[in-house]
Amino acid sequence: MTHRIKALNHLGRVVMGANYSNFCPFLCYADSLDTGTITVHDMDSQKTVRVIHAHKTPILKLNVNFYGNLLVTASTTGTIVRVFNISSGNLIKTFSTETKC
Repeated sequence: MTHRIKALNHLGRVVMGANYSNFCPFLCYADSLDTGTITVHDMDSQKTVRVIHAHKTPILKLNVNFYGNLLVTASTTGTIVRVFNISSGNLIKTFSTETKC
């Protein structure tokens, strides 16, 4: 059975863990070109398991680590990088690229 996800015109903003068969059953993708939300889709159950509200502005890049447990996101603003636990959706760390004088 083929399951269709609503991920139109995402310009490379769809990512799956490098080790799908061993560690990570999740496919993560930016919901739209207008918001900073990411949908986490379980490939085993073929269901959306959560939506992560990662940024106020649209997602520019996202990536999953080798083990498939962490999701890294950056928005189009380019000043904040966030790391999330994919299983829980919890924010783990925020990195700011702005320097303070």
